[in-house]
Amino acid sequence: MGTGVSRLPFAAGVDHLLPAAFGKVHPRWGTPYVSILALGAVSSFLLIALQLGNTVRAAYQELVSLMVITGFIPYLYIFGSAWKANRRWSAVSGWAITIMALVCAVAPTAEIKNVWLFESELGAGTLAVVGSAWLVYRGRRTDLATSHTVR
Repeated sequence: MGTGVSRLPFAAGVDHLLPAAFGKVHPRWGTPYVSILALGAVSSFLLIALQLGNTVRAAYQELVSLMVITGFIPYLYIFGSAWKANRRWSAVSGWAITIMALVCAVAPTAEIKNVWLFESELGAGTLAVVGSAWLVYRGRRTDLATSHTVR
């Protein structure tokens, strides 16, 4: 799983959505070493930040919840496009399931002793993901006729 995830920043670097350094491969091993190192740094920061003031189980629960939240936010937009395409039933049912998944992700489990810390770390993590996506994609639009990114 970790090697697959490191390919995403590599592909974004090749497509010039991230700095060109992310698109570099190691001359000897042919691996996206900058992407792997960046992923390692971000993962280490998240693991340390989420464990501050928590048990390992609580930190794991926060990490899983953060992955669910950041993974399901794009579905709100996807089902919005279904609404725009007059697929109302699909849009409403998709939004309902997505919102239910998001509500379940922010609901603390029994392992969580400090609910305020859990919720604030989830909020900060979600804002960090949304903010970093905004920084990467701001000012870009996709020309649907040619499927190329236009500046």
